Amino acid sequence: MYVSFVARFIFAVVFLCASLNKMRNPAAFVQTIQQIGFGSQIAKGIAWLVIGYEALLAFLFFFGYYPTIATIAALVLLMSFAVISVRAIQSKQKITCNCFGESKSLLGKGTLTRAVLLGVPVICYYMSARLVGRVWWPANMSELIILCTLVLGIIALAQWVLFLSSFLSLIESRKQKERRTEAIKRHEILEQFPSTGGAV
Repeated sequence: MYVSFVARFIFAVVFLCASLNKMRNPAAFVQTIQQIGFGSQIAKGIAWLVIGYEALLAFLFFFGYYPTIATIAALVLLMSFAVISVRAIQSKQKITCNCFGESKSLLGKGTLTRAVLLGVPVICYYMSARLVGRVWWPANMSELIILCTLVLGIIALAQWVLFLSSFLSLIESRKQKERRTEAIKRHEILEQFPSTGGAV
């Protein structure tokens, strides 16, 4: 029961925040859709469709309505995000995510990891709902506060893990750039002072 409540609230909070932040600056998310390869008018329609879709999912998960339909709809959205992330990785395109409002983070390993991680609470919610047979709510206020604190703690921990992963990737990228720069400098030095090829 606790698992079901925590899982559905995690998903509801994350996607409510995503929807509201996109709504505050839809132009940034429209730009992301355009970078993926859609025209400006189609991109606007897709952007608002995703915003509404996320808001609807947040509503369904928050109140526990139609668990099966909500689960399928959530997994379809997460799979779409995962596929787009994989394509961005394979094509090495630098596409700004703007998944939670305007940001400089790019579609790639981070967004793919986030899509996979969000699939966990969705499946946990569905399995718990099937086993219990009903939507469970905390019996009293203290229980509600404890569980909501747990939800926020899990979200904060997941964000920290994703940030750490991105930070380590950035460090590795800079190291590779430094190694390439050093190799270029060594090559230039060798060109300036070529070997005589032996004594005359």
